Amino acid sequence: MYPKKEVVKLSLEALFSNTLGYFDFQISGLASSYVWPLTFFSSYPYSLSLLYSFLAFSTGLITRPLGGIIYGVLGDKEGRKTSLYFTLLAMSIGTTGIALIPPSLGIIGISLLFIFRAMQGIALGGQWGGASNIVNRALP
Repeated sequence: MYPKKEVVKLSLEALFSNTLGYFDFQISGLASSYVWPLTFFSSYPYSLSLLYSFLAFSTGLITRPLGGIIYGVLGDKEGRKTSLYFTLLAMSIGTTGIALIPPSLGIIGISLLFIFRAMQGIALGGQWGGASNIVNRALP
């Protein structure tokens, strides 16, 4: 059982990490409908490029359960707080990586988009479990 001050601190950390994670995820959702079709899939007809872009976005949704497994095991071994920090780092790397992919790379750029999007999904899947577990253990 934690002191009240520690409970508030842990709850705010969990709130901040989840808010940041879902914000990154939402920004990618907006980019998948407006930016990615024109940037990464511009050589295809617009309807097909939009479909490919949504496929890239769905990669993050599909990989979320994998993140729960990976970061759940990490949280059991190293602690939930450590796991939560690693999810924040992975989400930041994925978001920054997507932002820095040059569109001129062609198929390599598209592959990197899928890889970074999967990284974001795995991180988001681990954030929810780690954050909620920290708060649940901190509360009396």
